[in-house]
Amino acid sequence: MRAQLPIDPERVGMYLTFESSKGIELNLEGLQNPSKGIELVACVREGDHERATVYVPDSQRGFFFERLQAYERSTGRRGETNYRDVIDRVSAVRLATLRALWTDGPDTFPAIQEQVWWEVWLRRTDRGEVERLRHFAEKKQLAIGRRRLDFEDRIVVVLRGSAEQLSSSIDVLGDLAEVRRATESPLVFDRMPPSEQREWIKAALNGVAPPSVDGPAVCVLDTGVFQEHPLLAMALSPSDCHTVDPNWGPTDRDGHGTQMAGLALHGDLVDPLLSLGPQPLHHRLESVKILEPRQESRYELYGSITIDAVSRVEIEQPKRRRCFSLAVTTSQRADAQRSDSFSIQPTSWSAAIDALSAGRAIDPHSRGLRYDSEQTPRRLFVVSAGNITPKRVEYLDDCDTHVVEDPAHAWNALTVGASTNLTAIEEHNHVRSGWSALASEGDLSPYSRTGLLLGRTWPIKPDVVFEGGNAAEDGHGNVDFGLASLSLLTTGLPTAGAVESGLLDVSNGTSAATAQVARIAASVMAEYPHLWPETVRALVVHSARWTTAMEAHRTDKKKKVAASLARRYGYGIPSRERATRSAKDALTLVVQGELVPYLPEGRPQMDLYTLPWPREVLQSLGAATVCLRVTLSYFIEPNPARRGWRSRFRYASHGLRFALKDPTETVEMFEARVNRMARQSQTAKIPPRPSDGGWRLGPNERDRGSLHSDCWTGAAAKLADRYCVAVFPTAGWWKDVRLPSDAHRVARYALVVSIEADAVPVDVDLWTPVATQVGLVVAPDALSGISV
Repeated sequence: MRAQLPIDPERVGMYLTFESSKGIELNLEGLQNPSKGIELVACVREGDHERATVYVPDSQRGFFFERLQAYERSTGRRGETNYRDVIDRVSAVRLATLRALWTDGPDTFPAIQEQVWWEVWLRRTDRGEVERLRHFAEKKQLAIGRRRLDFEDRIVVVLRGSAEQLSSSIDVLGDLAEVRRATESPLVFDRMPPSEQREWIKAALNGVAPPSVDGPAVCVLDTGVFQEHPLLAMALSPSDCHTVDPNWGPTDRDGHGTQMAGLALHGDLVDPLLSLGPQPLHHRLESVKILEPRQESRYELYGSITIDAVSRVEIEQPKRRRCFSLAVTTSQRADAQRSDSFSIQPTSWSAAIDALSAGRAIDPHSRGLRYDSEQTPRRLFVVSAGNITPKRVEYLDDCDTHVVEDPAHAWNALTVGASTNLTAIEEHNHVRSGWSALASEGDLSPYSRTGLLLGRTWPIKPDVVFEGGNAAEDGHGNVDFGLASLSLLTTGLPTAGAVESGLLDVSNGTSAATAQVARIAASVMAEYPHLWPETVRALVVHSARWTTAMEAHRTDKKKKVAASLARRYGYGIPSRERATRSAKDALTLVVQGELVPYLPEGRPQMDLYTLPWPREVLQSLGAATVCLRVTLSYFIEPNPARRGWRSRFRYASHGLRFALKDPTETVEMFEARVNRMARQSQTAKIPPRPSDGGWRLGPNERDRGSLHSDCWTGAAAKLADRYCVAVFPTAGWWKDVRLPSDAHRVARYALVVSIEADAVPVDVDLWTPVATQVGLVVAPDALSGISV
């Protein structure tokens, strides 16, 4: 039964669809009469036919009937009004349906009950058009956007519902002109004329709240940024635009840096441009131009360039919290050299990233790195894994045999590969020719390099993956990259010339993924200003999850299989919401700690934490499945000289590991076991550790590099007895080399532990017992910084 809506009788009318004869164009001017309210609202071509939809008010229902009568009475005499030029072109007239107002491709009309976002184009008449549509949407319980886009004779709003729900609007509203699918991909924006792009940007800016001048920043190390871009200027001051070479100037002349800045600030711009509400910005941008693509190619010491870039922003804003987004990489000379014995080496660039992350001071005279008598700030670098463009449908084989590029293998970097959820191709030529997405939804992006060639002695890389776009394949072995509908929408570098480019552009690959992950890191910094860079990295990784498509490649439960997938997908796709807020079904505890790995008497130090789990609640859940996720993040000091990596020549200054109490151990037994492992690590490698089988990776696979994350899955009752976690050191070159300052012997770390309980009944409260035990007064959905 249709809802009875109060509609102004003067606004009631009908829609007629006129279809042309084959190969003939309609006389569009003759189908309307604006003075009588008869308006052409939509016109599309389908094959050899043209189809026009005309709105006719009820008071003018006889308009076309009178014209048909005149046509029938005509004798062909000169000067006679017979409307032949209008009617002879028409092969059919019918009452219009919602499909008749659809002006996108005919094959893309949504299924009758499919819930989608629609662009509803309204005829501008008496200024009550939007209010009538809102009233209709309220009665039909449809979501409608708060924003509108005004053109001279049209008003555009977005509305979510099904074709079935929206179809009744054609009967009750005389305001509709056309409907389109709301732009859920960048294709329409990418093809818009620059003037229309500016209108959308102007509308979006009405809801954007600029970030605080004291907020954290994403520092984009790239080709420079177009600072005057309207979507960037409110977060990027001219004084925060730098260059490592004064001859280049700080502005972008390539476009890549401007693309990265837009993704680092806003993410994929499709959502902000279609947003229903306010869009407050919580972090700023900085830019350092480290690359001038138009310059003659020459060898550069990019480690030195990166040090120079960091120095410039820290001199300008020494107290600002920031993360660095680096989407510039170079090849590793290991591609297509698949060898089980191959292990990549640190480079001057990756070592510089590691040293800067660990807090090395920058000498203002030499622009080199040095130890300082005072602790200098640690730094977080978000680095792209590097791109490839496979030429075959079996693209995963190509991704797995192309190693991450320099400096993505840096131990302390948060290295980002690319995944994709973009599978809908909207380019009509490709749709007609039967092209489909190359990568399945949730799988690795075809652009992404991986860390399988790094070898098992090197850290797991990439650390995470994020949306980087997809490619298309035609079913005959041909692959096409760079389709706008399979890319991300971002800010573009406008250029003048024969063809003017707009302010919007598309981006893809691990560069785009890196900028978006840097945005997540900055969001964490904005939400929790007291967190260390090591902790921000830990939270981003801790929030990451493998998708169903990724899990499908795990052919068995062996830990080596999971470890191989981790070197393709990292720890999964991070979530901004999970990284900044504890989910309702998760309890997350965060520790920021310090320990001295090597005490003067040669005895290693360890930290033991008793976790405030609600043991009685967990025991009452019995066999219900829960997941314990643990992430340990710290920064090592590098020793990049290639001298065997043994004893004093090890690459890492130190290592840290975590261990969890077994259910059958007493606390004393657990402490003794950890002490034994810590002592063994000082003189030799830790022997393989037995695993209880519940860990996804296990200690023998996860204990690589300076970031360790794993999850244990099992019965809640068993977890109740695993309430102790230890952090202990392993050997590094600090143990054998005297340092200029004892301050550098202190190792900082972030430990994040969470319980996730999807199978726990909704009435079970995991949070309150913890809050009671440690005296918390924060809300259950807030991340707690607890050192217990």
